Amino acid sequence: CACPTDMLVDANGQCKPIVVEGCRKDNDCPDTDRCMRGQCMLACRAEPCGVNAQCVSSGHRAKCSCAAEYVGNPHIECTPEGRVPSPKECSVDDDCPLDRSCLNERCINPCTQDVCGRGAICHVQLHNAVCNCPAGYKKDANNNC
Repeated sequence: CACPTDMLVDANGQCKPIVVEGCRKDNDCPDTDRCMRGQCMLACRAEPCGVNAQCVSSGHRAKCSCAAEYVGNPHIECTPEGRVPSPKECSVDDDCPLDRSCLNERCINPCTQDVCGRGAICHVQLHNAVCNCPAGYKKDANNNC
């Protein structure tokens, strides 16, 4: 059964309206925010920059940069010029706590990568993002609830 884009299929196969509390898309939020799971969130919080990096929220996106006299990839780490970057935090997921995964040598919450489909709830299990639908809903072929 396929529902219109503004509806979801419930557990009984019926189309029900999507109830969203704050936003449906980025343009429903201020320019500095992104729409994340129905809520406006500061883009710099939704897409955190690396260690010692500066973040500016604009155009619904986080723009990361290294400050003057700092170098490196601002999405991973900025270090003072001439200084060796800090050692990597991880090489594989097993180097991180069970609720984190290894990405770019850092232990991160995999749910912050916006991996779940529309209406799904994300939680971390054994280093992986697991997406579940709220009670009364089920996943469609695109992992939307």
